[in-house]
Amino acid sequence: MQHDLVIRGGTVVDGSGLGSFGADVAVDDGLIVEVGRVSGRGTQELNATGAVVAPGFIDGHTHFDAQVFWDQLGTNSCWHGVTTVVMGNCGFTLAPTTPGLDGDLVMRNLEKAEDIPRDVLRAGIPEWTWETYGEFRDTLTRVPKAINYHGYVGHSAIRTWVMGERAFTEKASEADLERMKDGLREALRSGALGFSTTRSPEHETADGDPVASRLATWDEVVELVHVLDEFPRSVFQFTQTGTTTLRRGAHSDELERQVHDLAASTSATIMFTVTGFQKDGKDIYEGLELVDSLNRVGRTVAHTPVRNLCTLASFEARMPFDSVPEWAEVRSLPLDEQGSILRDPDRRRSLVAAAYSGTYKEGLITETQRPDDYGELLVVRRADGPNASVAELCGDSDPVDFIIQLALDSDFKQIFEQQISNRDFSQTYDALRHPATVIGASDAGAHVGQIASAELHTYLLAYWVRERGLFTLEQAVKMCTFDMAHAWGLEDRGLLVPGRAADLVIFDPDTVGPLPPEYVRDLPGGGRRLVQRATGIKNSIVNGVVAFSDGESTGEFAGRVLTR
Repeated sequence: MQHDLVIRGGTVVDGSGLGSFGADVAVDDGLIVEVGRVSGRGTQELNATGAVVAPGFIDGHTHFDAQVFWDQLGTNSCWHGVTTVVMGNCGFTLAPTTPGLDGDLVMRNLEKAEDIPRDVLRAGIPEWTWETYGEFRDTLTRVPKAINYHGYVGHSAIRTWVMGERAFTEKASEADLERMKDGLREALRSGALGFSTTRSPEHETADGDPVASRLATWDEVVELVHVLDEFPRSVFQFTQTGTTTLRRGAHSDELERQVHDLAASTSATIMFTVTGFQKDGKDIYEGLELVDSLNRVGRTVAHTPVRNLCTLASFEARMPFDSVPEWAEVRSLPLDEQGSILRDPDRRRSLVAAAYSGTYKEGLITETQRPDDYGELLVVRRADGPNASVAELCGDSDPVDFIIQLALDSDFKQIFEQQISNRDFSQTYDALRHPATVIGASDAGAHVGQIASAELHTYLLAYWVRERGLFTLEQAVKMCTFDMAHAWGLEDRGLLVPGRAADLVIFDPDTVGPLPPEYVRDLPGGGRRLVQRATGIKNSIVNGVVAFSDGESTGEFAGRVLTR
């Protein structure tokens, strides 16, 4: 019998969490048709001897809504074995949008909150040819894609579509709310998997005003969430405070009661992120306690990161002391001129002193931040495990002077990590083991100049499995595949069994892992972003077609827009 594709000689880790086994895999018409000793030949055959064959990885918290229009590959996620992403998180989507404004109100919500400059959005999406969410999905279907995309419809987009400029200043009227509900129903009928919103004070427009969804009352949110009850297996994703988390200890009893009442009254799955922002990590446990409480009355799934959440700093982009006036003057110059100044002993001493005396902006992921001390600023020397801090590495040298020397020695390529959350990996481990969490919060597609965190899956395999031995390979693959598919209702994916979609990844368990990030200028209009590749990913197969081989595109674009 002839098959479209046969993968031979690999070790199958099927996503169930059960033991691995040696087998071939046959694929026809985009579906897995046989797992075992395949006698038939394949029109295309792959040799997986010594490698693992697993379901394609899934990332449930991304912001690819804009990037998908100018990046056919789905980077950085595609390089890490990801074959399906869920976008539209935190209320930020490109539809519905107001006709005739070419996405102006949508871009006002996105440009600062997701750190995607407006000129990049303009260059990358020159024509806004849709109004409704369904029309947006139709447009996206025609865009070549190497991986699969699913997504929510966003609250800020729905609100500005209905209310226009008033969405940024006013409470919705009853008529406004009814039209929002109709727009949400249209999106869900068109295939959206659910509804997302943000109420985080960190999500602002470029003018420093709240994004549209933050003007909504809690009653407005509840009314919209209850529309999801008309569509089984829908998901409500929200961001409340911090960067991506609802922290129980940081809020009033009233907020906890509101979320608890919502969980008890809706059939939708509620999703938010649990991570440890406080240095002692207490809030990660408070978040897990809240998840347990909500699951006693409804269904809640929490995303949790696999590592410490960091913003990245570099002389090629931003550094913690950029807002200090003396530094700002230097940092406005081309890098070669900065290098000349930093090699001058007198100017260098002056700049070191200024770094300790300046006034810093704090608290926003899209702004320059000052670390509490240089024990919080890490030097990136490896991507697959914790890095040492400037304070730990500088010895008797001044920390700022040490940073300058690292930058000069690397031709300004050295990258630093500024820790935001999950500083204690023992607490991260506890969160990863919790029965109601899934790995997540990569934010891939957003904050592209500050975060490179699409490495969720390869980091899990390299650090937690291979280095620490705290999860088995089978457990980790299940976390990357079946657990994710089940949480978002992607029932045709996430398991390597006959009848499921042939989204597959072939990787070397001895070498799989993320590579260090680097800055490139490949955004529309020449904008800068971080890219992060991986090692050990041999092939990614999307809907039965080999999309990537050894980290490079095969030129095949079999990705789809998935439907609820």
